[in-house]
Amino acid sequence: LAGKVSWVGYHPKHNISIHLPPLKQGVLSPLSALEAKNLLPEMIDKANMLYARDYSIVKDLNIIIKSFNKMGS
Repeated sequence: LAGKVSWVGYHPKHNISIHLPPLKQGVLSPLSALEAKNLLPEMIDKANMLYARDYSIVKDLNIIIKSFNKMGS
């Protein structure tokens, strides 16, 4: 991806006033594997905070695997 984006990053509709470590824009987010369409802003912010706090490559791989069938749709 030429280093411009990451496979997993924060959900794009996050609250920018919440101070999270900087990340490149992600193809997927911690919420990508969910079926929910209308997520509340509080849910998005909480998922992004938990993703930043508990980051691990294993969690990124799980997000990619669980979201793989949704990529491109």
